[in-house]
Amino acid sequence: MNEALYSAIHDRWPKILAPNGKKVSLQIEAGWNTLLDELCEQLQHYTDHEGAPQVEAHQIKEKFGGLRFYIGQASASQHALIRFAEGLSYRTCETCGAVGELYKTKRNWFTTKCHAHTPQGATPAVLEDASCRITVWLPTPEIRKQDGE
Repeated sequence: MNEALYSAIHDRWPKILAPNGKKVSLQIEAGWNTLLDELCEQLQHYTDHEGAPQVEAHQIKEKFGGLRFYIGQASASQHALIRFAEGLSYRTCETCGAVGELYKTKRNWFTTKCHAHTPQGATPAVLEDASCRITVWLPTPEIRKQDGE
């Protein structure tokens, strides 16, 4: 992610991305900036308006072609939002943010790219190849009640 985007997103969400004044490293490409920004907006909304704990990111990176958003405490609803964003990352080009697909490169790395940014020689991959399983769920009324929402 270029320096301008890096600074802008940290400045917009300091409670999440710069807890205690220390900026969390964003080890992702610019294509996921909007996804990250929208996730932070929703997480902060739950904190400010729903009584959920303040989410503080510990690490944000790409792993096996998908977004990983590591945090400390969070409500079940906030965890669901994170899992949802992580799932969307497997359909969002890391480079430009267009609709993407998970690919396996010739060097056996996983990456999510659109057609224009697919590395030469890469082949479509399935999530099981990436040693991960994505479960996207939305909080039920029981979970929201448990969270005090």
